[in-house]
Amino acid sequence: MARPQSSFRCALCHVDAPIQPIDVSGQSCGFSGGPPCPACSELKNVDDKIHDTVVILQKLLEKQNVLKDKRNQYHDRLTNHLPLELVVRMFGFAIKQLPFYGYKASMSFQHHQIHMWDSCGHTPWTLSTVCKTWKDIIWATPQLWTSVSINTAYIPTEYMTFAKEWLRRSGRLPINLTLYEGCWNDRNYIGEEASVVKALFDIVNASSPRWRSLAVSVSDRHLKYLSGDPGGISRLEDLHFEQYPGFRNEIRETSIFCPHSKPSPQRVFAERVHFKSIGIVWDHVTQVELSSCPPVDCLKVLCHAPQTTHLTLGYLDDDNPQVAAPTTEPLLYKQLQFLKIRSTCKTIGFLFDSLTLPSLRELYISGHLSQAAALVARSGCPVTHLHLEEQFTHQLDPEHHLLDLLEHLPSVTELVLEKPHLSDTFFDRLGPYGLIEGDPELLPGLRSLKISRCAVSFQWQSVARMFERDPEAPEVWPRRALRSLEVTELEDMRRGDYYGSERSDSWYVEQRRRRLESLQIPEEVVRSLLEIHENGVEMRITDDRRNDLLPLWY
Repeated sequence: MARPQSSFRCALCHVDAPIQPIDVSGQSCGFSGGPPCPACSELKNVDDKIHDTVVILQKLLEKQNVLKDKRNQYHDRLTNHLPLELVVRMFGFAIKQLPFYGYKASMSFQHHQIHMWDSCGHTPWTLSTVCKTWKDIIWATPQLWTSVSINTAYIPTEYMTFAKEWLRRSGRLPINLTLYEGCWNDRNYIGEEASVVKALFDIVNASSPRWRSLAVSVSDRHLKYLSGDPGGISRLEDLHFEQYPGFRNEIRETSIFCPHSKPSPQRVFAERVHFKSIGIVWDHVTQVELSSCPPVDCLKVLCHAPQTTHLTLGYLDDDNPQVAAPTTEPLLYKQLQFLKIRSTCKTIGFLFDSLTLPSLRELYISGHLSQAAALVARSGCPVTHLHLEEQFTHQLDPEHHLLDLLEHLPSVTELVLEKPHLSDTFFDRLGPYGLIEGDPELLPGLRSLKISRCAVSFQWQSVARMFERDPEAPEVWPRRALRSLEVTELEDMRRGDYYGSERSDSWYVEQRRRRLESLQIPEEVVRSLLEIHENGVEMRITDDRRNDLLPLWY
């Protein structure tokens, strides 16, 4: 038979006996049947005093908190001395717009739980922990809660409440919403389809009439839940749509938004997605940026978005089977004014051959100058800003193609050349002596010329000759329109010879001396450039280490 739990076996006599509880409360004295002993009486008096002291201390602590609040009100140079409207405006600058990075969503939730470390920048949750006054202001100001970032794969019950609370605090104001699926190797990642995923997207979709900008980077398994609110009127102005970073092997084919709730934004950024996956109305789109997509999708965008004025193309899929031959007749796009192409793939030629852009004013390209020259000649466009980053891998005479392009663009006023291959011919063509009979004048209205990361393969005298007067017409000052000349990050042609496995210090000193000599501007050229500077031309010349070369001769 088991012993009762209240019994105890003596280790010496092995007799079971009930456990006698020991009274340590001090309520009674166990050594006398009469009044308590002096020690118990004194201990009781001490306990009573401690209790009274604790009560007094608690009241003092409460009063201390009240006085601290009043002191903060007097000493706070922000909230006490400035109008509330201005304080809110300053908080708005402090709370930065959340960028399109997934860690923002989960880190913001951790700040909601008042974690002590800050790795997600400024959010309303962060600033509201500074003091009670700041918290009251921030929590009562919907404008400070309009940038919302939600991780769709981190959805415990507390996070659902957190997302709903963030959206609620923004009131009825337009919001900037970021949806990002957490990293697949995160211990909190929830990748499988679950009811909680749909419940979270129900909360998100209910706020769709207030979306001003939307950034989406989630997998197909989550994207299908993003439908918007069919009964609401969309305010969406900006759409940032990219493939979920965990699955970059295939281009997305799932469409965003449902057929009955297609928004009509003004600006669209899409990375590694098909055109058909962007389920929007294109009628009001004016700015488009595409990256890692088939070239034919660029043409589809222009066909469906006739109001597009700005088009930026990043890397294009050079090996995509959808690349087709150019159309027999180039397509006419009258609204496009800004074209920037960062890609150097071969299919850029396909785009140039397929377009006619009569309204183009700003052109940024990397290589493909012969196709660009054909485009501007066909379009007759009034380009004023030209930015060229020369990546010539297949052209035998890149400078010839550059000059050919510039001859077709007499309207250019600002020219930027990065990593160009320039000789004396380029500068002579810009001066009074470079014209051969019958050649057109090159860039007569040029006001700003910037050349960077260029090897010194030209003579400095040719730079000064751009500004020399023609002896047959001395009253005419060449390049009168040019107000700014920058030649920066110049490189020595022999720069690659400086690096070796076994070199002495004296060898490096000698190479440094030769390098400086190769970049030095002759004294007579300096005098000419200083005279040009005195006539109102801003001038800056530096080497690849950003050492100013021109002031060395003052």
